[in-house]
Amino acid sequence: MTASALLVATLSIISFVGGVRETSKKGDFPACEQYQVESQANPPSKEPKTKKGTVVVAINTASEAELCALPGVGPARAQQIIKARQRRPFNKPADLKRVKGIGAKRIKQLEGLLDFSR
Repeated sequence: MTASALLVATLSIISFVGGVRETSKKGDFPACEQYQVESQANPPSKEPKTKKGTVVVAINTASEAELCALPGVGPARAQQIIKARQRRPFNKPADLKRVKGIGAKRIKQLEGLLDFSR
């Protein structure tokens, strides 16, 4: 199938199902989704980077959206991290065990992505 034929077929299907509609409003998405969209367009440049180019998150100062960029961290867990660090800052990866739902496996996954110095 040529590119133009594929385009015509796609447009026909869109037309058949009722066209394109914008149903979402600003604020409909959780902070994590908004951050991921923004970070693709404007990646943060202030954070230190690892050798592989991955952004390192300052666990003791990061916003909810920045925490959500970490693997396995959603809005609820990000809030738990924020509450735990308000009680006592994290000094090493093992300190994350204070957060419900974060165990040795998750800590190993996050190693190299977290900065404990701030």
